[in-house]
Amino acid sequence: MPQEITLTLEIIREGDILKMSISEHKELSATLRHYSQHKVDFREIDRLCQEVTALLNKANLKDPSLFRSLEKTTHALWDHLFTRPVKEKLRQSL
Repeated sequence: MPQEITLTLEIIREGDILKMSISEHKELSATLRHYSQHKVDFREIDRLCQEVTALLNKANLKDPSLFRSLEKTTHALWDHLFTRPVKEKLRQSL
């Protein structure tokens, strides 16, 4: 059975910049964290969120094309929101 780990994701928004840090939660955590950052187009994030909501409101995810559309849109959100180091850490935790 794989060992469970708890990850802590911190995200700070400063204007159109997201700064983020991800770390394993341990009893003794480092107080100094490395933050990666990137510029985010929040209009695009809003558009993608509206698209996800519209797809979920259709509520028939058994339809393969609807499921592919939802998968494509959520992947775009993943790409827009998270920095590479955060995505890598999340993938490694699976």
